[in-house]
Amino acid sequence: MENKIGKYFKYAIGEIVLVVIGILIALQINNWNQERIIKKNIEGSLELVHKELLGDILALESEVRNRTKKHQLMSKALHIIEEETSLSIQNRQLLDSAFFLYTRFEARFNNTRTYESFLSTESTIIDNEIYSNLNKYLDEFNEVNARVERMAVAISSADYDILMNTSITKKSSGEYEYSFKTIQHERDVYEIIRHSKQSFQAIVNFYSKLLEKAIELERMTKTNKSKTE
Repeated sequence: MENKIGKYFKYAIGEIVLVVIGILIALQINNWNQERIIKKNIEGSLELVHKELLGDILALESEVRNRTKKHQLMSKALHIIEEETSLSIQNRQLLDSAFFLYTRFEARFNNTRTYESFLSTESTIIDNEIYSNLNKYLDEFNEVNARVERMAVAISSADYDILMNTSITKKSSGEYEYSFKTIQHERDVYEIIRHSKQSFQAIVNFYSKLLEKAIELERMTKTNKSKTE
């Protein structure tokens, strides 16, 4: 009888051990699966952020080039107003372009939902350095766009009225009509063009700094993405 009890006892212990081992194995497999899912999610999120940064870099490079050209155009327009005694066809076209650009002083807006979503969902598991730098980049990105928007609103709501209601009129054909001598002696026009030139230069500086940060962050996400693969 005692031998049977001993055998049953050993058998029961063996069963318990097997069950415990099975549970531990199941937990380990579950942990592995969870880690694999998390890793896959991070990889996917980093891929989206990396693509978004590449898009920002291309867009910012384009903005810097375009705004630099506009700044140079405004500089030439100021030179013509200050130095020239008569208006050649070429200079007339240049001034027309400057006035057109001035009336099309646009702000730049971008979709930042990818960054915001990534920071909110992956904040506890991504690399701290990437999280910190992406947060700073997003803050600066929004601040730059807000500054550009304020510039655009200020110009369109104030100086534009001065420019278009005093010295310059726009014909139905879309061409601008003005007297070169009047423009030369109209200080408001000069100040408006000068202000526009300064605004374009400021935007170039804003976007150039943001571009540097985007390039640095793109390299970081690319390196981190490679580590997770």
